[in-house]
Amino acid sequence: MRLDRKKYNLILARLCIENSEIWKALHMSQANYSRIIRGGKTTPATLGHIAKYLGVDVTEIMKEED
Repeated sequence: MRLDRKKYNLILARLCIENSEIWKALHMSQANYSRIIRGGKTTPATLGHIAKYLGVDVTEIMKEED
């Protein structure tokens, strides 16, 4: 699974949340978080944790796969 960065950034802007707040709150390394937001693959559970922290459904931040 991959994160849709455009959708993700819109949600962060709407909620006034900084990227650093998320990886720290989820006890994730900055390197791993950076890889995910740059479009790297991740597990459904990790995307789920990010979505849950943001208070959105995972489909709102998930990139549509071809």
